[in-house]
Amino acid sequence: MRFEYKTQKAASKELVDALNERGIEKRDVDINKVLADVQKEVVDDYQIVRGPRPWEEPSEEYKKQLEELKKKRPSKPRPEKSAASYGL
Repeated sequence: MRFEYKTQKAASKELVDALNERGIEKRDVDINKVLADVQKEVVDDYQIVRGPRPWEEPSEEYKKQLEELKKKRPSKPRPEKSAASYGL
């Protein structure tokens, strides 16, 4: 087995100056604040939808949740799954 790694070096003065010229500046970031922002976005848009197993028929609640999610976020059509499609 072979492992490859690169050592991390501090940014050189030239690199910092080049980034500043392009409008990219160093900023202090609090990881807890970033995590809270990401969690808020995910929690606000997250909903658990349990789909039917291949041998089960979809429930009305599942169909309703699926329609609500499609209105929020249209996506590619998914094939219908049924017991017949699995040869059961």
